[in-house]
Amino acid sequence: MIVIDTSAFSKVLIREEGWEEVVPYLQPEREPYTVEMLITEATNVLWKYVTKYKVFGREKAEELYNAMVELVKEGLLIVEPNSKYLKEALRIAIEREIAVYDALFIAQALSLNAPLVTCDEKQGEKAREIGAEVILIK
Repeated sequence: MIVIDTSAFSKVLIREEGWEEVVPYLQPEREPYTVEMLITEATNVLWKYVTKYKVFGREKAEELYNAMVELVKEGLLIVEPNSKYLKEALRIAIEREIAVYDALFIAQALSLNAPLVTCDEKQGEKAREIGAEVILIK
């Protein structure tokens, strides 16, 4: 079992440099977990790639969104409700001075006793400080 955060998942979704390094962690045998926040944040990444960075168009964004939703429907990415971890995420966010969004993934990883897969160095550092195992992908 592992926890995938948005930075790692988005790297695969939009094929950013180094995306291949994340793929092994998304295999069903690894039991990849995440929180609902990933869906919202990854959708926002798609929006940025269309409107801000102009890397691809709306149709491609919708295609990638549909692929993400299909992963969840098929149970290949196990999504838990934010509310399950929100109180603990608030505590972590306040104590470690990080965004609640990032703290949600840390709280989930700690609760599941699972490594956190992330590309966010600051989040990884904060997670390690409180005892989470972190797999940092650059």
